Amino acid sequence: MQIRAQRGCHSFFFALSVLLLAFSGNGCGTAGKYGDALPEDLCNEPDEKNPATTVESILPSEGKRLGRTVVTIKGSGFKPGAAVLLGKVNCGGVSVVDATTITCMTPRHIPDTVDVVVANTNRECAAIPGGFTFLPSVVITPPTQALAIGNNFTFSASKGKRPYTYSVLSGGGTIDPQTGEFIAPDTPQTVGIRVTDDSGTTSEAVVTVLPALTLYAPKNIISPGTHPFTASGGVPPYAFSVSGSGSIDSATGLYTAGEEGETVTVRVDDSLGNSSELSVPINPPIRFTPENPIVAVNNRIKFTGGLAPLTFSIISGEGVIDENGFIAPNVPGTTALRITDASGNVHETLVTVKPQLVLFPETRTIIVGDNFTPVATGGIPPYTFSLESGKGTVDSATGEYSAPEEPGQAVIQVTDSNGNTAQTTVTINTEGLVLRKLVAGYAHTCALVDGGVVCWGANNFGQLGNGTTKSSVLPVAVKGLSDGVLAISAGLNHTCVLLSGGMMKCWGDNRLGQLGTNSTKSSPVPVLVYGISSGAQAISAGEFHTCAVINGSALCWGDNRRGQLGNDSTISSPIPVQVKGLTQNVQGIASGAAHSCGMVEDGVRCWGYNYSGQLGDGTTMTHLTSVPVRGLSGSVRSIESGGYHSCAIIADEGVKCWGYNGSGQLGINSTRNSLLPVEVKGLGKDVTALALGNYHSCAVAGSEVKCWGYNYDRQVDNKSTVPYLLPYTVPNLIPEIDAVAAGVNHSCVMAKQQAQCWGNNGLSGRFLDTPMELKTTPPPPKE
Repeated sequence: MQIRAQRGCHSFFFALSVLLLAFSGNGCGTAGKYGDALPEDLCNEPDEKNPATTVESILPSEGKRLGRTVVTIKGSGFKPGAAVLLGKVNCGGVSVVDATTITCMTPRHIPDTVDVVVANTNRECAAIPGGFTFLPSVVITPPTQALAIGNNFTFSASKGKRPYTYSVLSGGGTIDPQTGEFIAPDTPQTVGIRVTDDSGTTSEAVVTVLPALTLYAPKNIISPGTHPFTASGGVPPYAFSVSGSGSIDSATGLYTAGEEGETVTVRVDDSLGNSSELSVPINPPIRFTPENPIVAVNNRIKFTGGLAPLTFSIISGEGVIDENGFIAPNVPGTTALRITDASGNVHETLVTVKPQLVLFPETRTIIVGDNFTPVATGGIPPYTFSLESGKGTVDSATGEYSAPEEPGQAVIQVTDSNGNTAQTTVTINTEGLVLRKLVAGYAHTCALVDGGVVCWGANNFGQLGNGTTKSSVLPVAVKGLSDGVLAISAGLNHTCVLLSGGMMKCWGDNRLGQLGTNSTKSSPVPVLVYGISSGAQAISAGEFHTCAVINGSALCWGDNRRGQLGNDSTISSPIPVQVKGLTQNVQGIASGAAHSCGMVEDGVRCWGYNYSGQLGDGTTMTHLTSVPVRGLSGSVRSIESGGYHSCAIIADEGVKCWGYNGSGQLGINSTRNSLLPVEVKGLGKDVTALALGNYHSCAVAGSEVKCWGYNYDRQVDNKSTVPYLLPYTVPNLIPEIDAVAAGVNHSCVMAKQQAQCWGNNGLSGRFLDTPMELKTTPPPPKE
């Protein structure tokens, strides 16, 4: 388009409203500095018919906004000193080549399309409306980008002047200069990218090259359970997916395991489509052997499952952790156990610890061809019985032993479901030497017989157990004890039995709580000892208190005024209390008038009243907790306590006694008390049973019964009243004696189903020396 100017100094007809190019001086002088404005009266009024100056073209007609583009203007009438206006600013470095050609350099300008004006020094002007366009700078998109190593990405450019040229400014990788496709290098780094347009403007982008996308799986995936998969590298956010059973949280990677034994494929994708996947097996959970741990004391538990090695910790309860696993404590209870495998899988379980497996009794004597059934308690049922040695047969389910038709010895073994074992040694004799328990109190006697328990004598407290308080010179059956009685013990005026299954029952005097029923009400019939439902292994009744071995632990109840309960106090208790310090491995128990003793692995420990040295610790100081008996070398086979003295059978050594000796009951040929164990003289080493009364003692030695000590009521020698300081062989007794009992003022022996007693009868005033049949006489009818 050609525009001709008129003379004059007012606005052009194309509405040039503001002139920014300036000349030096006033009026239509020379052009001012590059980019200066012109005065408003720069140009005269144009002569539209005969213009002196024309502008026909400008090349190039566009340039970068930052200026510095050389343009050539074509027209006519150009004079030296002419000025060129681009929009509102002047074009710099104007050179009037001739009357038809002008060159200049574009100034900086915002992107825009502007008028091109040429003004001569004589105020003649001409213009091309919208004749030049200032282009914007090129822009690269995006300005920042995250990629994983080796990824492709195409950058784009806008604005500026095409064509665009792409290049790597810094760092590695390659880029297509025409398309902008960038290939990331194979190592993590930062890369600079540049785009340059045709007008020379540039724009830059920064690429962060990250490590390759990698998926990580837990060490061990078990079902059921949840397990976190994680990812690194690539360009978050990640999306997780699973092929196979189970499900996975696409955002977090938390996998809920499917079917055990299956292999699943887990995949992760990043925001650019990079992916990583793993195939992993689903393993079974941690399993235990046994599945639900129920063990006996001191058992080891072995666990399998999970990823080895396994580590253990105790949450609550007792037990021991070692390099091989868990060892149950030596007392029954429960232990909460936590097991962690090598991959961090955790399982918690409650271990139930049962009492020690015991086969009762430990020894038994029967006749050839007879049957005998020991009783198993504790451990983990079911039990399996077997014949460990000797002859005969054992029912594997019930334990019933059938003896051979020849004398000898056999060992019956019971094995529980965890492999624990216990044994009973059976001696088979040619005649009926059946070991039954015979016991005597102050003025009553009881015996275990076929069909239950029989008692006779005084019954003022119901100590005969037949439901009455009427005394009897003949044996009466104890109510409710027709079978299952394993052992019996008599106190002053009360009686207790140990039952198969590990429970205990007592009857008679209970004024000081010696029946253990959580009351002080006496009972003429057997009642259960409070809190003991299983595990009882031995029982011993004292004057006004009772002690027992429960799962290897010593417990006592009743009178405690002299500390005979051993619980570090003098407060009596109507229920069993723990003897302090004797919580395990107690093998026997004995109760005297006001003291008690327990047989342990390394000897004997006693507690309670000690005025006469009956505790055997070399002092006369009463002890509220157990102290060791001094001077008992060798293996202790059994212990007994009398009123104020105690004795023990020592293997291969005989019998030793200690304590009160005012009536010669220690058997040492003097009446001097002994604070330490002394050997009973003249007794020999073949003693199989002991019985201690208040002030006298008796023993079964070989085929004889020997007694010594107090004899005022003829409880030693039924023919005189002289005390015996040495063992005296009691004459005229029934043959084949298997048990002996010593009361306060009388003594008894038993053989087969017969008993023979001597001493103070108390009921009729006569001395007993005639054998009596132990028949289970029913109680008389109520009057």
